[in-house]
Amino acid sequence: LQLGGVSTVTNFLEDEHRALSVKALTLITDLLVEQRAVEDPKRISSPNGLLLLEMLRSNNWCRRTPKLLNPADTDRSEKVIDAMDAMIQECGSEFDAMDVRERIEK
Repeated sequence: LQLGGVSTVTNFLEDEHRALSVKALTLITDLLVEQRAVEDPKRISSPNGLLLLEMLRSNNWCRRTPKLLNPADTDRSEKVIDAMDAMIQECGSEFDAMDVRERIEK
């Protein structure tokens, strides 16, 4: 994160085979969970003090993540939903605007 890793990981979301996108999503979800668990969340932040969730939002993860939902692939969809759950505080309004519930229920 301190070296701009979010931008690099964001590029994996565009992986045409989607294998890397799921791994990137899992990594970010784990980091979000860890950030919440530590007493001082600033320990897991960028040099300018942005928390991971803020960096994700600035890299359009709130819009990119729901697009990875695929009802035909339950394992992948489960990981996407886990990631969205970890980002709901920061991205909830964007998820609502994208009719994410409708995509999940398909």
